[in-house]
Amino acid sequence: MIGNLAIDATVAIATELIRSVNKSKTVAEQEDIALLENEARLQEIENRISEYQARVAQELAIAKRIETAAEVEIEEFYDTTGSGGVGFQKI
Repeated sequence: MIGNLAIDATVAIATELIRSVNKSKTVAEQEDIALLENEARLQEIENRISEYQARVAQELAIAKRIETAAEVEIEEFYDTTGSGGVGFQKI
């Protein structure tokens, strides 16, 4: 079931990407800078949402593999750069 969710999320992301590219072409043909800037902002937001959805799908796929595995070995990786942040980034 989780594997299907990951596939569904991937298909949804690909479909959204195609829709976004087609919309960009339409807006670019109008040659209006304000429209282009607005479209660029919208696409940036859509891309972030798609990235978050892909991360969720990836985590679900990992959870499914762990759930069905006979044996699970977990490796921990530590940040040696001293930057800290536990994977969080300021946007």
